[in-house]
Amino acid sequence: HFGDPEFLYHQAAARVLGLLAMRMATADVVPLRFTGYATALRDDLDAMRRDVIRAARTATTAPFLPDFGPLLTALSDFDGAGRAADAAVDRALGAGDASAFERMNAALTQVERAFLDKDGLPGRPWFKHQLIGPGLTTGYAPWPYPALREAVEKKDTAMFDRESRRIQAALGAGTARLRDVSR
Repeated sequence: HFGDPEFLYHQAAARVLGLLAMRMATADVVPLRFTGYATALRDDLDAMRRDVIRAARTATTAPFLPDFGPLLTALSDFDGAGRAADAAVDRALGAGDASAFERMNAALTQVERAFLDKDGLPGRPWFKHQLIGPGLTTGYAPWPYPALREAVEKKDTAMFDRESRRIQAALGAGTARLRDVSR
């Protein structure tokens, strides 16, 4: 009666998801591309870095200035592997290389799973994704790098270092799967 009284949004969502399922089921190689993924992740990390710098400029006590360098390196590796994987998929599709399709599909469908951690987010173990998840005070609204953002909000250096290593490991696992696509 209230959310979608004419049932229009539900119908549109069913159509989109149905088309998506059909497209994925009939594609030679699953239509997952990663060239822009690292750019979006870097933009999110840069926004967090800017927040840290702004807070440090106005800090009345010792500023919180964590090291984002290893994360930027991991993102750069992920970006290169994503570009190489996308190019390899394009080459295989152009050549009609059916022998490569199965290997590529197996690797591509595992990339996003590499970003899951069995222990979940700190204090919220049911949320497993390390790169996107709900914030502490946002309900279910997403936060990029939720555990890292929490460390920044708390100005907790030990938590930042721990969560940075976990994110680097997740990005490294995703990078390895993308490299499997382009080998």
